[in-house]
Amino acid sequence: MSSETVWMTSGSIKPVAVITALALLLALGSILVTRVLRAFTLADVLSVASFAAALMLLKVGGGWSSLDMPRKLLVAGGVIGLTGVAVKLVFVAFGIGVGADHAMHAAGPGEAGGADFAERLKMHIHHLFFNIAFLVYLAASLGLAWQALRNKTAAE
Repeated sequence: MSSETVWMTSGSIKPVAVITALALLLALGSILVTRVLRAFTLADVLSVASFAAALMLLKVGGGWSSLDMPRKLLVAGGVIGLTGVAVKLVFVAFGIGVGADHAMHAAGPGEAGGADFAERLKMHIHHLFFNIAFLVYLAASLGLAWQALRNKTAAE
């Protein structure tokens, strides 16, 4: 699939390209908000929005078989990330890790009010899935970059 068929339709940007960019930019925004602003709830919202946008590629892109490999990776990353949300909801429904709060991170394990590793994992299990999803996104981004370079050199 050439870059022209992926990105452009009669001079205008294709919806698949917009959704791809949206998913990747929301993921990047989530990472930056986490690292720079330390606004964890906003970062989680951006992550979930990114995963939802990646799943929209299935609808906009004409289904799984119509997507190229980098976009299939984006969809897979979205599924992995949203699975983390589902696992977290199951944990909450059963009261697992619910008693923990972010203040527990201020004290180390064994200290008064400190959380041990298992309790922290229960509270933040969705982040494990988010991080795996972001690694899959990284692979998709590298695939998109490789695809663009390959198509550029082929056009020259």
